[in-house]
Amino acid sequence: MERSAPVADRTYFQCYVYACPDDQHAAVSAVLEDGYGLHLEYTDAEPQPGRVSLTSPYIAEEITVGSAGLIAAQLRESAPGCAFVLWEDPKFNWLGTLEAYAPHLGSYSGDCDANGEIVYSLGAVDQVVRGAGGDASTAADTVRGAVLDALDDAMGGPWIRAWRSAAAADSAPAGPPPAQTTLAALSPPAASTKRPSTS
Repeated sequence: MERSAPVADRTYFQCYVYACPDDQHAAVSAVLEDGYGLHLEYTDAEPQPGRVSLTSPYIAEEITVGSAGLIAAQLRESAPGCAFVLWEDPKFNWLGTLEAYAPHLGSYSGDCDANGEIVYSLGAVDQVVRGAGGDASTAADTVRGAVLDALDDAMGGPWIRAWRSAAAADSAPAGPPPAQTTLAALSPPAASTKRPSTS
């Protein structure tokens, strides 16, 4: 369910900035800390002055529902070279909202649960699968690969993997533990599960 503007309800919020050019740290800090009063979840992870943490989440125990999209837009505008994943938790009958951005991938937005996992309805999944079906002459493996690629993109797979890859490269804790985000495990075992090359 899409929200166009914040509403009066409040919910938990977190933002992981995992890459940022040196000259854009101040802009990120201005949005997160000065603009929205976010703070680092772990006080022992304070970055050097003039820097933002690239390993620990910025959080708010209570933020206005609908703020995720506004904060993401401000980060993209103020610091277009940074990469982030942020989300607000579900509240009452609303799902949460996850926003992600990386300069080489662009923007992603989707409904999520309290752990930042994308939530798709059956209707939405059906649309993704039908949109990736190809023509009747397409081989079964190619169709399966196209469906898996489409679902992976629709569920934010490239953005989540980019974030987890950056977190794994650093020895400091950086949010949830790495998890299987590719959908290849869902393909039927009878045929090859190797996805076709796109090159």
